[in-house]
Amino acid sequence: MELPCKPVNKITDGVHTGHIKEVSFRSEPYEYTDLLLVLADESTCKAGYPSIVMEESKLGRLLMRMGVPIKVGQNYDPEKLLVGRQVTFQTTTEAKGDKSFTKVLTESVAPAIPPKADDGIAVA
Repeated sequence: MELPCKPVNKITDGVHTGHIKEVSFRSEPYEYTDLLLVLADESTCKAGYPSIVMEESKLGRLLMRMGVPIKVGQNYDPEKLLVGRQVTFQTTTEAKGDKSFTKVLTESVAPAIPPKADDGIAVA
């Protein structure tokens, strides 16, 4: 199988608009929920959140910013609630060793169009 050589995915520091294309889950080294964010030019980046939903958790605060009411004892499916949503988010470039990478500031991910109280967002 031949694989094409792709250009480096460079995203400038600052505020961007895009959409959530995919939500995935991983358990190594910790349980995380990852959002695949796609910008208008089709470049991508990921934002990771610990897979815990409560009012004080990063994932819980994200769901609340997206207009999802959080209630103790309720189950939530981030994939159903977030995929396809238009968002804004801020990125920075960070260095690790001799390499640099784009980091999404997770607390900056928010709806591009603020949700209304009557949006009727259904929880799982």
